[in-house]
Amino acid sequence: FRLLKSAVIQSGRTMVMKGENIELTCSISETEKWELLHVYICKDGLGKISETVFDQNQTRFSIKDVNVEDSGVYSCVYSAEQYDISKVNDTEKENSILIHVYDPQWQINLIRLICSFWVLIFACLMVIFDIYSAKRGHSVTLDSGNASTDLDLHELRPEQ
Repeated sequence: FRLLKSAVIQSGRTMVMKGENIELTCSISETEKWELLHVYICKDGLGKISETVFDQNQTRFSIKDVNVEDSGVYSCVYSAEQYDISKVNDTEKENSILIHVYDPQWQINLIRLICSFWVLIFACLMVIFDIYSAKRGHSVTLDSGNASTDLDLHELRPEQ
């Protein structure tokens, strides 16, 4: 459709974390005034969202709870005529912005990996300490009044 005209698209942020919202603003600089206008947001050239406005130069769109799949090149077009959103496209993308949605899961996994590493190091140190202590052959002194007895812990056997 070439009855669609390009509008200027803006966003406060182009890097958005998964689950957040994206705010997009379409600005129409056309001197011609229409009472009723249909504004469309396109993602990667294809219509995604539409809004009908009355005598406005700016239209705000909100994409809530974004996913990584929402990453792409966004543009804005408008027309005095209404079109089915599936038939709207912006092949020229004169004014466009790249929105990147990232998933912080890799950061959480990195923290888990680092914590697991230190737990493993601690466990190894405990095993090494236990082996070292066993090789030294600790003895215990039992004091029963006037006489004392040394027992080697390695010689103790459980009763059967």
